Amino acid sequence: ILALTGRPETALAIASDPATRPLDPHDDGPDSRILWLKALASGSAPDVGRALDAFVASARNIEHQALPSAMTIASLGRADLSLDILEGYFLGRGEWSAVHPRPTRGGLLMATHPLFQPHAAVLWPEARFQALIDRMGLEQYWRASRSLPDYRRQA
Repeated sequence: ILALTGRPETALAIASDPATRPLDPHDDGPDSRILWLKALASGSAPDVGRALDAFVASARNIEHQALPSAMTIASLGRADLSLDILEGYFLGRGEWSAVHPRPTRGGLLMATHPLFQPHAAVLWPEARFQALIDRMGLEQYWRASRSLPDYRRQA
């Protein structure tokens, strides 16, 4: 939360301290998160490049990391690469479609909520994002339910 609310330096200090770092047996290691936090804090091309490399590798090599990695990549300003991963992940299209099987349960796509969290905001104005959510059936759902998604309510 700190990293995505304008306080990446504070998040980096906490993540760099082994005594305060949470343990998560399912994560891809603290190193990639630290690379990400450094990239957010500095904004430097080398730091962003290192973080992107780490999260692309994570998306390619760790099945459950494709969606979180795509969101992290979006937070680094790379909407194009994030959308490439998302189109492969959700739609089975493009280079990323061969990386991991589409996430379904009973024929329904799962875990779309990260697409609408603040770190994904860079994706929302993109035509490819609009096409993605349409192909996923979300536009049809919103029309049928007469609801407006929160991300479209922003001032």
